[in-house]
Amino acid sequence: FGGRLPCALSASCGSVECLVLLLKKGANPNYQDISGCTPLHLAARNGQKKCMSKLLEYNADVNICNNEGLTAIHWLAVNGRTELLHDLVQHVSNVDVEDAMGQTALHVACQNGHKTVRDRLVS
Repeated sequence: FGGRLPCALSASCGSVECLVLLLKKGANPNYQDISGCTPLHLAARNGQKKCMSKLLEYNADVNICNNEGLTAIHWLAVNGRTELLHDLVQHVSNVDVEDAMGQTALHVACQNGHKTVRDRLVS
């Protein structure tokens, strides 16, 4: 599983029921795997809105960076997931966090041609 625990796997594949059960049993929503990714990173990368919401309910930290300096907001920006940004942006302390390459979520949104993401990040 690449060092990923069941909580992260559930979030990644969108298994909300399993994720909630694990969180209720004490799974750490901020556990970082070998690449530094949390369940929230994986849910964001794969567009799992319901899992993202549940993780936020259980105090997932949206400001955690993985080993490459990417936050969950970076993943949403890279993939053009404007519809999911609203849920996370309101919890972010700094939307201008730079990854290991010195790029913010706004940079990667622009590079990938995601105009609606760009507009959401600058508003």
